[in-house]
Parts: sequence; C-alpha cells; structure tokens
Amino acid sequence: MAKHTEGPWTMNKPGMGKVLATIPIVYDSRGNAVAHVLGGLDAARLIAAAPEMLEALRALLKDCEPFDDADIRTPSIAKCQIARAAIAKAEEK
Repeated sequence: MAKHTEGPWTMNKPGMGKVLATIPIVYDSRGNAVAHVLGGLDAARLIAAAPEMLEALRALLKDCEPFDDADIRTPSIAKCQIARAAIAKAEEK
C-alpha cells in the first residue's frame, strides 16, 4: 500500500485562509500544504477529497470479497473492478 499524507485534507479559496494565495492550496490534517492547485477550485476540491474517497473505495471492496471476477457482465463485479483500478492508480500498482 502506498503511503500518502493522511487525511482529512482541506483547501483554502484563493485570497483566503492561511496565505493570501492566488491559487487554491490543499492542506493535510496538520496544516501542511499538500498541493498548490493550478487547475482551479473544482480540481482543488477533488484533490482535497482524495483521502476520504480512497478510504470509501477500500470499504466498498470489502463487499466485493465474496465474489470473483469471473462474470464481468454482473454490474456489481464491474463496479468492483473499477474500484480496484482506481485504488491501484492511487497506490501506483
């Protein structure tokens, strides 16, 4: 499992928060900057939510454990595969 800065992460809005910034900044739970987001507020919100989304996907996969990937046509199996792929991407697997 990849080690990332623990959540929850928060963000400031440009011109507010800890620094008078012109771009959004995402902070970890200790107040350290995780990212200066050039993609705007929507991208910053998505980045700030990343730790919680990763944990939600891990929790979802617990429901997938009784199944295997043999029948891709089953909608729930396909969703489990999407969740696994997203986790792998986050963890660089």
